[in-house]
Amino acid sequence: MNARNTPLFLLLLAGPLVLSACLDPRESNEYAASDAVSTAASPGRGEVVRPPTTSLPPVPTADGPIYVHGPYTLYKFSPSKAELTQIGDFDCMRSEMSGTADSGMHDLAVDSSGHLYGVGKVRASDPGDPDLFTAQVIVSIDKETGHCTKEMTVDGKLVNPQGGLELRGLSFIPAGVLAPAEETLVALEIYGSYIQLDLKNQRAVRIGAPNGDGEATWKTKGADIVSIIGDETYATAQGPLLDERLVVLDPKTGQVKRDVGSLGATTFGGLAYWAGALYGFTVAGRIFSVDPKTARATEILVKAPANTRFDGAGVTTSAPLMPPG
Repeated sequence: MNARNTPLFLLLLAGPLVLSACLDPRESNEYAASDAVSTAASPGRGEVVRPPTTSLPPVPTADGPIYVHGPYTLYKFSPSKAELTQIGDFDCMRSEMSGTADSGMHDLAVDSSGHLYGVGKVRASDPGDPDLFTAQVIVSIDKETGHCTKEMTVDGKLVNPQGGLELRGLSFIPAGVLAPAEETLVALEIYGSYIQLDLKNQRAVRIGAPNGDGEATWKTKGADIVSIIGDETYATAQGPLLDERLVVLDPKTGQVKRDVGSLGATTFGGLAYWAGALYGFTVAGRIFSVDPKTARATEILVKAPANTRFDGAGVTTSAPLMPPG
C-alpha cells in the first residue's frame, strides 16, 4: 500500500484531503503509533456545506464530500480531489478522555438529504459515578462547524436486549428496505448485534446480527457500515482469523451475505463510498481506496496533521454510483 501501487487516476487527483474517523475500542494510541502517520500542517476550514432547502435529495457533487472524524474533530474528504479539510471540533464530546478507547465520537451517518448524525460518549451527569463516561448518545451535527446537539441517549433504550448495547458503526439504510418510505438509522455494536435506531420514539431495536443465529464467526468491535441507494450495504468486520475483512450485509437483517476479502493488516476506523469505490480511513491517520469487488486497498497519499487518527466516516446514501463524465 504505497505510491507505486496507487492507480494512475488517484495520482492525478492528488491534492489536499478531509479527515474524519470513528473510534475502535480495540485500538489505542500505542497501536496508532505503530503505523505511519502524515505530518503536514493542519488544513484550514473548508467551504461551507449548507443543508438542502427542499425536500428532494440534493444532487451529489463530483467532490463529495465524505465526512470523517477523529475523537473530537470533524473533517471532510473530497474523493475526486483527494483533498482533506478540517471543519471544526465536536463541542458536545468531552476532551478529558483524550487518547482512551471510549472517548469522543465513534462514527457518523449521513442521510440522502445530507443531514449529518453521529454517535459518541459524553461525560455522565453525576460526578460521583465511578465510570464517568458511560453515556453514549446520538447527536445531530452542524456540517459547517462541528457543533452537535443530543438527539437520543442510547443507554436504556434497547427494546429487546441481547449481549449489550455499545454502538460503533453507524449508517442510514435507504428508504424501502426497513421502512416503506423512510430511511432508517442503523448501527453495528461491539457485541455483534445489528440495531435499528428510532430517534422519534427514542428507542433501539435489535433486528439481527452479522452472524445471524449461527456461530459467532464475525466480530464487530471496530466495524463500520455504509449503505448506498442502488448498491450494496458494506461493512468491515473481523473474520475467524481476526483479520480485518470487507463484507456485504443484508440490510434487512445485518447478516453477512458475502465475504469480499481481507483488507490486510490495516485496521479501518471508518468506511465510506463514492462513485463506485469504497474509502477506508485508519486509526493511524491513513486513507485508502478499496475495490468493492475484491477488497484490494490502495493508499491515497494526502497531507494530514501530525498524530491524526480516523475513528469513523459517513457519506450520503445518495452518493453517485459511477464517476462523473
